[in-house]
Amino acid sequence: MSGEPEGTMVDGAYFHEGPNKDYAVILLTDVFGLPLVNNKLLTDGFSKELQCDVWAPHIFNGEPIFRAEDLEPIMPRKVGDKLGFWSILRLIGMFIPHIHHF
Repeated sequence: MSGEPEGTMVDGAYFHEGPNKDYAVILLTDVFGLPLVNNKLLTDGFSKELQCDVWAPHIFNGEPIFRAEDLEPIMPRKVGDKLGFWSILRLIGMFIPHIHHF
């Protein structure tokens, strides 16, 4: 996604204010968390489209489970390719230290 986030960080959550104060949306991000700019842009987009406040809490204690750049070397190069055995083992090895987050 392209663009710059327009919201602000408030008490550990990303917040984009909308005009309607009758309701709000809480957006739960993917495993990349708020460091991935796309999650902030999604929050902004939902707020504009729904015309309400949208909050995206930093649910991984300030640290995403994975960073996109860490997954780059093991991900398939083209659509339809499958992860190889060693790539799956590497992914599991990357995931295990983060199990305590759940």
